[in-house]
Amino acid sequence: MGTSTKRKAMEDNEDKAHPSAPFKLHKPEVMSQTSAEINQAQPNTSTMVTMDLNQLAILIKSNSIEVKNFSADLKDEIKGIKGEIKRVESNLSILFETKF
Repeated sequence: MGTSTKRKAMEDNEDKAHPSAPFKLHKPEVMSQTSAEINQAQPNTSTMVTMDLNQLAILIKSNSIEVKNFSADLKDEIKGIKGEIKRVESNLSILFETKF
């Protein structure tokens, strides 16, 4: 009677994945790669950092060129606005002189 109860309990545990349930061991796969092949497949950290820094340098250079272009455009706009202000001032002074 006791044996059949144990067997029944083991079957129940297998179904429920209970911690005391039997489990299968999986045989690990053996890697056939050498350390040189592994190192070749994964670039080292300094190489990756250098590549990242080079990409950042390219972005910074292109952004600084854009900023220079915006700056030049703004200077031209400011010159144009200053010229318009001078024309308006001269027109106002002419109008003011003719009225008085």
